[in-house]
Amino acid sequence: MKKLLSILMVLTVAVSCASGTKKEIQADKAAIGTVGTEKELVSKAQAMLKNSKISQEKKDKFIEIAKKHRKEIAAITAEIKQHRLLLVKTITDEKFSNKKFNKIQKHLKKLVNKRFDVYMDQYMDAKEVLGVELKNVYDDPWFETHHRF
Repeated sequence: MKKLLSILMVLTVAVSCASGTKKEIQADKAAIGTVGTEKELVSKAQAMLKNSKISQEKKDKFIEIAKKHRKEIAAITAEIKQHRLLLVKTITDEKFSNKKFNKIQKHLKKLVNKRFDVYMDQYMDAKEVLGVELKNVYDDPWFETHHRF
């Protein structure tokens, strides 16, 4: 009986910690507000960086990392948009080809995954520069499955 109670207490603590983190994330999301465009995203990120207590040297390195990855992400995004249009073209062709559609769809999925990997590489590089010690969420299969960019 004592064993059962101790297990229930541990589970209760674990659930309360998880819900506390969820509430903290929800509060952060509310404080950030909605982000409609890439320009808004960059503007809000710059404001966060400016208002942070991080040294200027680290801020500069953070900006360099973002710029370096932005070019690669932009190229992948352009390719994703092109493949999305290819899907529309394939669907609207007089002679629809399921084989062609599936091939484009698979390539599009690879591109989306590649873009996700580049985003995560950017955050991991920034984390190292800023000296933040966090769990590497990139290695978490659940995170990869549920947070596609």
